[in-house]
Amino acid sequence: MHLSISHFSKVSFSSTTTQRKVISQKQATSCSHSEKVNIVKCKDASHWMRNAAVGAAAMMLFSTPIQVGEAWARSSLPPIDKADTERCTLATLDKFAQTRAKFSAEAGAGDLGKEGFVDIRDCDFSNLDLSSKIFSGVIMERANLNGARVVGTEMSRADARDAQLKGVNFSDTNCYASNFDGADLEGAQFENSILSSASFGKSAETGKWANLKDTKFEGALVSSSDVKRICANPTLTEETKDYELGC
Repeated sequence: MHLSISHFSKVSFSSTTTQRKVISQKQATSCSHSEKVNIVKCKDASHWMRNAAVGAAAMMLFSTPIQVGEAWARSSLPPIDKADTERCTLATLDKFAQTRAKFSAEAGAGDLGKEGFVDIRDCDFSNLDLSSKIFSGVIMERANLNGARVVGTEMSRADARDAQLKGVNFSDTNCYASNFDGADLEGAQFENSILSSASFGKSAETGKWANLKDTKFEGALVSSSDVKRICANPTLTEETKDYELGC
């Protein structure tokens, strides 16, 4: 089945799958769907196909869906160790990097446990280039990453509830099943990112929705159920809802 896309940006999806990829006008001309792979493929592949690894990871991730927020809803986080003077340093983000990278790559890897626990709650990493860091499994509630770059890295199943993420560039990043409930994501970019099972809902602590004003989702890999959840967020602009997510 072939589609022609010419009106701003739309979401295209296979008739045999719920998996979808947001397509912008600049990216797409004539696109086809692979029923076997269940990922949209475009003949104009200069923008997407450079990220073939992302597509391969997405197939694995979609094959093992989880309940959004399940990992954090059922766990009790320990108190912040205020005696740890290095907790809010860049070196902390390098702890257990290989373990957490493996955790990010395996959808059925389970809980990281104590051996992979990295806590940057309430820490300030604003306006830094953090693209070389692994954020998978990181506890980053209320952390300040405003204006930071987190491009092309692993951030699956991170706990970013109530975090300050205004203007953060998450392009090409694997954010599978990460929890952004209540986070301020105004102006953030998720272009070509994996957002399957990610949550952008209300904060259990403050009752506030994740702020998605002017957040960009072009090229993001999501499922129909993911889109439905994201579209329930009242902070989305009408343009984003209509032309990027297809709410």
